[in-house]
Amino acid sequence: MAGVNKIILIGNLTADPEIRYISSGAPVVRMRLAVNGRKNKKSGETPTTYFPIVVWDKLAEVANQYCKKGNLMYFEGRVDIREYDTKEGEKRRATEVVVSTMQFLTPRSANATNGAPDLGDTFTADEEPEHEDDLEPLPI
Repeated sequence: MAGVNKIILIGNLTADPEIRYISSGAPVVRMRLAVNGRKNKKSGETPTTYFPIVVWDKLAEVANQYCKKGNLMYFEGRVDIREYDTKEGEKRRATEVVVSTMQFLTPRSANATNGAPDLGDTFTADEEPEHEDDLEPLPI
């Protein structure tokens, strides 16, 4: 029986997306998503968890064009743990969320870009992204 690797997150982007192109020419966008937890009744604090988000191919181009710092977003995808080598030759591991579906939860009026997706607009990857890259992960 095959396992299931699926994650669903709703939160706010902490910065504008960063796009790069790997050696094959495939675009990849990296972002950070802040997800608030439940408020602690005793302390009154609300913990925030930051997730590194990775978006590939056509979905990456949509994310790069329309995602903006502060946008409330829905991301669906899988958790990926990969190994990479630093510039110093050290082996490291990175845990990232590889997105297959994203939905805009910020109304269009809040986005400065004309033609921006509206509240509820959903974009899905054509296929499961499978890319090998040597990019170091974003710092959390």
